[in-house]
Amino acid sequence: MHDYRLAVSEELSDHFVDIPLCEDWHYVKIGATTVGQLQKAGILPRHAYGKLTSNKPDGLIISGKNTIKALIEAKAPTGKIKSKKSAEDVITQWYSELANVLGCNIVIATDNNGGNTYWFSKDKIELKENGIPIRHRLNISDTSTDEEKAELVTLLKKCENLDSDCNIIPEIVLNPTTLANRVWQKIWISTGKDPEKCLYNVVEIFIFKFLSDLSILPTELSFNHIYKIAKNKQRDLALRIYASTTRKTIKEEMFPASTIDNTTIFNGTIFVNEKGEPNISQSGLFAQILEEFAKYEEEYGSFKNIDKSFKTRLYESFLRQSAGVAALGQYFTPRNVVKAVIDMINPESVRDDIKVCDPFCGVGGFPLEFINSFPKIKKQFRPVNGVISPLSEVIGYDKGSDEKDDERTIILAKANMLIYLSDLLAQFPKSTKEFSEKVFNKTFHLIKDNLGTLQITNKNNYFDLILTNPPYVTTGALTIKKEIEERGLKGMYPSNGNGLEGLAIEWIIGALKPGGRAYIIVPDGLFTRTADKTLRNKILDSCEVNGIISLPSRTFFATPKKTYILIITKKDCRYQQTSPVFTYLISEIGETKDANRFEEPDKNDLPKMSRLFRQFMISPKDFSTSDPRCKVQPIERLTEQMWLIDRDWSSEEKKDLGIEEAVTEISETEFYDFIADVQKVLTDFIKNKS
Repeated sequence: MHDYRLAVSEELSDHFVDIPLCEDWHYVKIGATTVGQLQKAGILPRHAYGKLTSNKPDGLIISGKNTIKALIEAKAPTGKIKSKKSAEDVITQWYSELANVLGCNIVIATDNNGGNTYWFSKDKIELKENGIPIRHRLNISDTSTDEEKAELVTLLKKCENLDSDCNIIPEIVLNPTTLANRVWQKIWISTGKDPEKCLYNVVEIFIFKFLSDLSILPTELSFNHIYKIAKNKQRDLALRIYASTTRKTIKEEMFPASTIDNTTIFNGTIFVNEKGEPNISQSGLFAQILEEFAKYEEEYGSFKNIDKSFKTRLYESFLRQSAGVAALGQYFTPRNVVKAVIDMINPESVRDDIKVCDPFCGVGGFPLEFINSFPKIKKQFRPVNGVISPLSEVIGYDKGSDEKDDERTIILAKANMLIYLSDLLAQFPKSTKEFSEKVFNKTFHLIKDNLGTLQITNKNNYFDLILTNPPYVTTGALTIKKEIEERGLKGMYPSNGNGLEGLAIEWIIGALKPGGRAYIIVPDGLFTRTADKTLRNKILDSCEVNGIISLPSRTFFATPKKTYILIITKKDCRYQQTSPVFTYLISEIGETKDANRFEEPDKNDLPKMSRLFRQFMISPKDFSTSDPRCKVQPIERLTEQMWLIDRDWSSEEKKDLGIEEAVTEISETEFYDFIADVQKVLTDFIKNKS
């Protein structure tokens, strides 16, 4: 409580109610104390109030000691305020006059218990958000939760930015891709580091600026403070302060690393060394980068709201330039494809206690889009009295080692999660450690093991939903299989498929609960290779195949590989599937399929596919559609040698759809795999003939 002179009024002396909200905002309940007395007490600032001196407001919402943010008229008994008209009637003219003197633009009329509440401007125009009148109840008391108090302050802050019709002006959502490219290029040219290492540092400064603009970082640690020092030609000092105070506070106190894998939200090593000490030789570059961010803000505005697709596109643009990514079979899923998969899920199937997993999560696209798409899940991450205890489990695993570079995807996934949950972080700036420990570190896990997720044995029959794009690679799969055998895990992977994606499918089937569903992006080889026939039979034995969606070549930035979305539901016992299979041809994914990846919103077959699939799953046997891209096939279609559903459309049908016959491109390794597959078929044929 602030130091007020309460003796000036009997009410203030005996019955003063001052309820802390958050960020030094508080709600003062009064009623029998005059404006003059409130000024003497220091609750109202010094002004010439004139004839207003004798008026008595019922409540005040204050920032700091005496910056008035809202005037409140509270009427008893309950029910006195029943309509907008009755609310307008109780706000007499002097409230508007007092609001003008105080520079306050919010006047609230409420029942004594806050049951009926109406929000107005000082000119008695009703306040609106998205065109809808604000009716937020003003029933704040000492027993209100921290979340309820923070929600009120958030709304009051929004109401400070209104258009001429008293509608809240939405904050600008930035997509600073051009800035990211410029900053990344500066770092890359100056240091010559690998693209992904440069990206680490781009993301680190973005997070620094982002946390500053959300007012999560205190002033003395903020971007503006450090930038001001650098601008005053004290570049070395600016970097020293950033490294020793700001960066250390963010990494160690606000967002501490996981105690299991030691990863946190960023780990750049250009402006600091491995020990976190300032790399003074880069202080000039550091100052230039800060200036780039400051100029961008001056032109476009604050970084409070960042387009969620922005970070994903950063990863696609920069990480994929690394040769090591393709070698590992890591093809990051475009956000449009991720969103389409999430949209295929029936919202009614998403229970409060659902268990969701991406066993090969990369930078976290599937888990984060899932959280963002289902409000009932996202709201579970709101702190209640400072504690976050979600009923659901959303988990992402990724493979790593003790090498620092192997931490990159999980670090970037956690940084990405910070963007996705920025609205909650802004409301609860003192709960950053709770978010780090109960959300970031519990969602994303780096597995420092050669087998990665494949060595996890304690998640059998565990997950309700699995969403994933596993690595596609056959070279080196024999080494992984040998290690699986040496560890006694061969029983988990009996099908002996050709690539890592086959092992991934077997893990997924084992990890699903009976009735659990998986949406898996798979390469065409899984549907065609003779060596994977046993695996395809296992899928049919263990699961119902609900759908196969054909994605166009070059859906993935780094490869021309043809891919499919496979949807399966685990059976609760062995039985023959009788329901049909939903199949669909996708030609356009909402962006160009070249290196530029320009957005093409009008060219996107994915949303209609997702909508039709949801309809299909309500009653598969009764489903029908006139969409020529969709065919519903009997399950017997998949008992054949190959599952390439594209072949079920004739050349004429494809021509009518504007689909050109794709020219298949394969790598040298894939070519040798193809030859080996043909050799096996011929060997089996000759053996059977003899």
